[in-house]
Amino acid sequence: MARVKALDLFPFRQEVRTGTLKAVQNLPPEHLEWKPPNGVHSIMDWLRHIAQMEDWWIQAGVMGRRDFAPRRKGFLADLPEVLGYLEETRGVTEQLLQEWPVEKLRETRVVPVKGDYRGKGVTLHWIMAHQFDHERHHRAQICLYLRLMGLEPPTLT
Repeated sequence: MARVKALDLFPFRQEVRTGTLKAVQNLPPEHLEWKPPNGVHSIMDWLRHIAQMEDWWIQAGVMGRRDFAPRRKGFLADLPEVLGYLEETRGVTEQLLQEWPVEKLRETRVVPVKGDYRGKGVTLHWIMAHQFDHERHHRAQICLYLRLMGLEPPTLT
């Protein structure tokens, strides 16, 4: 009998990422950098944030690297760099989920809050689920921005 892997508990993870990529494909720079009136973030900012947070959750949260800092905007200046970072960070997540037996998801980690490791911790299952929910949340914001610019967002799953 095949052993259940951690990735089996997150069947929609690929659809979330595919939807994010579909939402930004072929967007010109002026759409990627557009911000709504009084807005703080652009679509590019949301994409950077998605990659940075996945990297942070895995490196600092899961692996406990207390010296870790995600790549900053200066290193993620254009869409190909951001898409490469998204692919890289998801590759690490996928590798862990492929390697881990499902039981590993019960382990807890104390994650840094504003740089300070404290508290009772959260399960690896919570961290992984949170990452995918986090991306879906910001993907919805990206689609809202497209509508605000008068563009039709793609149909997403």
